[in-house]
Amino acid sequence: FVGELVEDVLLDESLNSGIPASWTTTGLWHSSDGNCGGANTCSTGSMAYFGVESSCSYDTGDDESGSMTLSGIAIDGSIGDLRLRYCSKLSCEDHSDYDIARVLANGVEVDRMTSSRPWETREIDLSSVNGSILVLRFEFDTGDDIDNDYVGWLVDDIQVIGRGVDCDPPPDCPGDVDGSGVVDVTDVLIVIGSWGETDGAGDANGDGTVNANDILLVLEQWGPCG
Repeated sequence: FVGELVEDVLLDESLNSGIPASWTTTGLWHSSDGNCGGANTCSTGSMAYFGVESSCSYDTGDDESGSMTLSGIAIDGSIGDLRLRYCSKLSCEDHSDYDIARVLANGVEVDRMTSSRPWETREIDLSSVNGSILVLRFEFDTGDDIDNDYVGWLVDDIQVIGRGVDCDPPPDCPGDVDGSGVVDVTDVLIVIGSWGETDGAGDANGDGTVNANDILLVLEQWGPCG
């Protein structure tokens, strides 16, 4: 293969300009300047926040739940190792049945927190997600209207990362199959020596088969490269 596998960033949302129009929010989710979250060790600027700015909590006197959902991004061009990376701080009741923060990918839960966490970068494996389109949803649910005097959930710097191929430029001298810098009889002998092979050493034109077309290319490029 010509090229190498590289990190392919399919989504890179800093949220510094607010929550984009491609996302929908319900409940207490909104764009925040981060005053309720303390020092953000991941980045600077705006972020998404589930909570009330005036009280720096989600204590409204009612059960509260809400979601922040990305309508969908294409992932069919990615080559495996799909991951979600995001920055997060959670301040909640620390109870397994209440104040649950979770992330869903195409409707499947891929990350869950039920206890307070400091600012951190979380990286989630999405390799099991099916489909050509990825729908992300961040959900927070208090589960009741009691003991909700905590800051809530802050989310920032959301990325979806896959693998792509960084293709190298074609060689300046395609007939130079031995890489010597000169197209000469040695290249002819390599083509003949691998005649008929699939992806053989003498495949000068890169079509997958060593045949007469490779001999013709070598003769056409005869002489020093460059």
